[in-house]
Amino acid sequence: MKKFLPLIFSALFCLPIIAEESFRTWNDQFGRSFEAEIVSVSPGFVRLRNRLGKEVNYQIAHLTPADQTVALAWKPDQAPTATTSEFVKAFEGDLVILNGKKVEDLKKPDLSKVKYFAFYKSASWCGPCRKFTPDLVKFYNRIKPDHPEFELIFVSHDQSKDSMKKYMIDDKMPWPAFEFGKHKSVVTSYGNGIPCLIVTDADGKKLYDSYTKANQYRGPISVMDELEKLLK
Repeated sequence: MKKFLPLIFSALFCLPIIAEESFRTWNDQFGRSFEAEIVSVSPGFVRLRNRLGKEVNYQIAHLTPADQTVALAWKPDQAPTATTSEFVKAFEGDLVILNGKKVEDLKKPDLSKVKYFAFYKSASWCGPCRKFTPDLVKFYNRIKPDHPEFELIFVSHDQSKDSMKKYMIDDKMPWPAFEFGKHKSVVTSYGNGIPCLIVTDADGKKLYDSYTKANQYRGPISVMDELEKLLK
């Protein structure tokens, strides 16, 4: 664990900002200090978030005894209340998700804590899409459990609701999707082709696109790689 400490403290370090109640200074048994807030506590670990939004799991046993007590006494209702952006409010009520062989409404989606969205524009009739989607499914299933601050949304360009449903079932899409025909232009790309992966922040500001600003297609794999680096 000691060899990872520089990385952990590098991730937690941030410029000083006026303190909020949820943030405090933590100290470990190696003489280091950092400012962060608790996100969650699990057996043996506390998940901390710095003011830049970076989250890491920290071993409770490596904290000072006083800070161990703080971590172990933390309750979920102490978590800071997150607010949903206007960008998200515009579409959160129009999401569906795969449930076995059914595509159902996603009731009461909690997107308030999501900081990064990936919008996947794709269609079942598109050969390159069908080739890429399994890789994206593997990526999502690997990344999502450790990154609740990230969500991916399928934006179907299929020609019918049934085609969209079959595509989601056949490729076992684990992420939510816009209802068929809705919000296809919620995030515009620099190009019109698919497959297209676009990453934004919680306010809809574009961070990555499958097209360059010069309308040159670079593909969704590049965006997927950039997203993984962002989350790390």
